[in-house]
Amino acid sequence: ASRDGPAAVPRPGPVDATAPHPRDDLPACRPLPPAASTLPSPHLPCGTVRTLRGRSCLPPDVSARYDALARDALRSLPPDDARIRAVPVGYGRVLPLDVGAPPRGTFGYPSGTFRVTSQEDGRFYCLRRYDQVKCSRKIAAAVQEAWVGGEKVTARGHGHPNVLMPRAVFMLSQNRSAVFFLHDYMPGARSLSELYLDYGGADDSLRGPDDGGLLSGSDLSDIIVQVATGLRFVHTALCLACRCLLPNKIVRDGRGRVALSSCGVVDVLEFEARKDPTGLQREDLASLGRLILSLATRTAVTPAHTSDSDHLASLLHFLSSNYGRGMYNLALACLTAPVLSIDDVLGSYLAEDVLELAERSMEQTDAHDAALSAEHEAGRSLRLLLKLGFVNERPEFGVDSMWSETGDCYVLKLFRDYVFHQAEESGRPVMDLGHVVSSLNKLDAADPEQIVLASRDGQSLLVVSYADVARCLEGAFAELCASAAPAPGTDGAADGAGGGRL
Repeated sequence: ASRDGPAAVPRPGPVDATAPHPRDDLPACRPLPPAASTLPSPHLPCGTVRTLRGRSCLPPDVSARYDALARDALRSLPPDDARIRAVPVGYGRVLPLDVGAPPRGTFGYPSGTFRVTSQEDGRFYCLRRYDQVKCSRKIAAAVQEAWVGGEKVTARGHGHPNVLMPRAVFMLSQNRSAVFFLHDYMPGARSLSELYLDYGGADDSLRGPDDGGLLSGSDLSDIIVQVATGLRFVHTALCLACRCLLPNKIVRDGRGRVALSSCGVVDVLEFEARKDPTGLQREDLASLGRLILSLATRTAVTPAHTSDSDHLASLLHFLSSNYGRGMYNLALACLTAPVLSIDDVLGSYLAEDVLELAERSMEQTDAHDAALSAEHEAGRSLRLLLKLGFVNERPEFGVDSMWSETGDCYVLKLFRDYVFHQAEESGRPVMDLGHVVSSLNKLDAADPEQIVLASRDGQSLLVVSYADVARCLEGAFAELCASAAPAPGTDGAADGAGGGRL
């Protein structure tokens, strides 16, 4: 930025935190003959035949995001990588998150940031290590108690959706100069600095929309509202200050969720410099004003920039010209108002933006609810398929080598053929997903509708209802579970037979 206003910076491509990877599609198949077809699923248009060519029940962008997160979760350093030694014992699947960052970090100390898995609960966390810090275990314990001790977060369950909480602050007995922070981890998230301010160090596919070099007004308001909401939790619920409201310490993921990270770090690094909490909270709001100017101008605005009245005036003029008086008034109040609280920010300056974000969030919730409903049906079908897989054509059960070919198990074998192995008169396989989904839904609901099951040689015909098949499946599966070996690492007492409950 200059005294004449910040220079326009060419923007990279649109935000696309994930990219779908190709999958093999099955060939299209001809529909079932009318005599062999069943009623279609209530979620499928009448007369249509569905095959497995579709990716999933989720919208393509959501499915692609989950695919990318699943691939990212599998990434980790090889066991012989020297960087693993920087992570204390008890954490595995280490992956550096600060590749390309300056060696001394934002706060002037040698540091490292890693995604790790805790051996205690198996969850992903963000582990930050700071070296050459004058600290003690007493200080680390005091900061941890201030953020997550007692009943401070129990009212909200685990914290706040816009704050990545510090779950542990600790030191090692063999290294008294290194302090570790264990924060919540947001998969697929990138810092605002990487997304909107830095050029050349990050993947262009993660950047914001191309809109003349500027963020859209809705993007800017979404980010600021979420930052202010997280800041309100820190100020009012925890009675603390964030002290790290910087573009490289605020992250955003592919859903658009924004969260404050590195909370509690400065409290340890500057523990001896005791400051008034009210003054620290006021500094947070000044940082919020500089964050608004940084995102609006796509340049890093520092306290040195805003302390120059001429420079500040040019920045505010740019903000007003491109984002309206509302955002201008908020930034001006954060930077110049002698008395200001986070409640004033949300109530007086961001009220309309909060309502708009709430409306969009409810629309997104409706879309996710619809997708969840479809995935719930897929989950019900999976449970049935797992049970059928355990029972169908089992080589032997105890001393009975023909267990899967007699009684209820024989009915299940014929039902499996009825669902998956239908064929036309010419012998061509029929692959109609609508028939499969409809049959599994009726089996799960124990529908009284009757169907005809035929043996493979055509010599045997059975007329049964879906309710009859459901009883056969539950009986055969229960018989297996009653004699199942305990699962590894369990005593089998929880499920009565060691088998997992379905």
